[in-house]
Amino acid sequence: MKKPILIAAALAALCVAANAASLSDSDRLALQSAMVQHIDRQTVDGQFPWFDLKTGATRVYAPAKSHPMIVLSGETFVLCTDFKDAAGAATNVDFYVVRKGKGFSIIRTEIANREPLVALMNTGKAKPAD
Repeated sequence: MKKPILIAAALAALCVAANAASLSDSDRLALQSAMVQHIDRQTVDGQFPWFDLKTGATRVYAPAKSHPMIVLSGETFVLCTDFKDAAGAATNVDFYVVRKGKGFSIIRTEIANREPLVALMNTGKAKPAD
């Protein structure tokens, strides 16, 4: 499962690299790789478990599709992907990422909660990193 997701993430990162002025190709690839590695570390039997603080229920999601756009808010990057919920419906997932040495580290994950990112973008505190 790791190889198809990593290959898709790499291709998605490179497809938009020509339009990006603020991120190098290597940074884009490293960001996508950090997200894929994080997903792989958290996945249990092909499912990404998530504890819903609003309901107290544990939900599981299946990684589905990576988005090529990277958003920047200050020194924090936001990468977006789709997971599938138990019913097979696409669910937005946002990973908040910071530099860590020569690489990157996920510091926050939002599942089915796009409102914080939209609010940051609407106030100009976040914008596409290109």
